Amino acid sequence: MSEGFDYYNQVTYIGEYDQQGLKIGKWDIWFQEACGKKEHKQIGGGSYEYEEGEKKIGMWVEQGNGFWNEAQVIYSGKYDKKGKKVGRWDILYKGEYDLAYQQIGGGLYQKGQLKIKRWIELWDGFWNEAKITYNGEYDLEGIKIGKWKIMYCEKGKKQYQQIGGGSYDSNNLKIGKWAEVFEGFYYRKQVLNIGEYDQKGIKVGIWDIMFQEICGKKGFKQIGGGFYKKGQKIGMWVELDDRFDYYNQVIYKGEYNQKSIKIDRWNIYFKSEYQEEYKQIGGGLYEEGQKVGDWEEISEKFYMKKQIIYKGAYDSKGMKIGIWVVKN
Repeated sequence: MSEGFDYYNQVTYIGEYDQQGLKIGKWDIWFQEACGKKEHKQIGGGSYEYEEGEKKIGMWVEQGNGFWNEAQVIYSGKYDKKGKKVGRWDILYKGEYDLAYQQIGGGLYQKGQLKIKRWIELWDGFWNEAKITYNGEYDLEGIKIGKWKIMYCEKGKKQYQQIGGGSYDSNNLKIGKWAEVFEGFYYRKQVLNIGEYDQKGIKVGIWDIMFQEICGKKGFKQIGGGFYKKGQKIGMWVELDDRFDYYNQVIYKGEYNQKSIKIDRWNIYFKSEYQEEYKQIGGGLYEEGQKVGDWEEISEKFYMKKQIIYKGAYDSKGMKIGIWVVKN
C-alpha cells in the first residue's frame, strides 16, 4: 500500500522483493476510486534494477505526491541507468468526470535530473477545486528564469486562464511585481496576493489581497492588504481569517509596529454572501503581540450559518481569564 493509504487514497503496489527485502523487476501501481464502480485499475508502474534493487530504470508511470480521489495526477517518463529522471516527462490528470487521463503539463530533464527549458508544473496544492499550473522556463543549471505564468482552471471547466505570475532573476529569486496564489486557494477561496519583490527577492511596499467570488459578476476585488518593509509587515493591515472562503468571509483589521508585532486595537469583520459591505462583529487589544483585556472573537467553527461569537477577557500574559460567554 502507498503512504497515506485511506478511503480516498486507495493506491497499492504489486511486485517482487529479493532476499534482502529490496524491490526488483516489474512493479505495477493500482488505484481504486472511492466513488462510482469502485474497480481496481492499473494507473502506472515500471521496473527496478535487478542488481541494485530499489533503483528505478526505464519507462515509468507513477502517481503524483498527494495523489487521492480528487487529485488523480500521474507522471510519465524515463529513468536512466543511474535511477535519475531524464528526457521528456509528462504530467497527466484525470478529473472527476473524465474517462481517461489527459496531459496538462510536463517538460524536459537533462542528465542529473535537472529540469531545463520550458515547463508546465502543478501547484503543490493541486486538486479538482484548485487546478493551478505554473508555466515558465529553467536554464541549463535547473534554475527558474524569466517570466512565469500562474494559470487556473475553474471547477467544471476545461480551459486554463492566467490569474498571476511574475519574474525570476538568474539566481532563482522573485523580482518585481508578482501576483501569487494565496495559501489554501481553491474554488471557494479564490484569493491572490499582489505586490512587489526587491532585487534580493524580499517583499516590499504595498501588497494587496484580492478575492473573486464564485457567484455574481466575475473579477478579483481588493479585500485586504498592507505594507511590507524588508519582508516585515508594518503599519495598518487587513488580513484574512485562516478559514476564509466564500461562506466564511472574515477579515481582521489592525496595526503592526516597526518590529512587525501586532499592537493596539484589532477589529474583526464579517460579510455574508448576500451583503455588500463588511460589518464589525468583534475585536480587542494587542500589547506586543499578546491579546489583553476585553475581547469579542469568533468560534473556531464560525461560518455564515453558525455565527458564534465569544465574549471574555485576557490577562496581561495573553491568557484567557474569568467567564467567557456566547454573545447574543
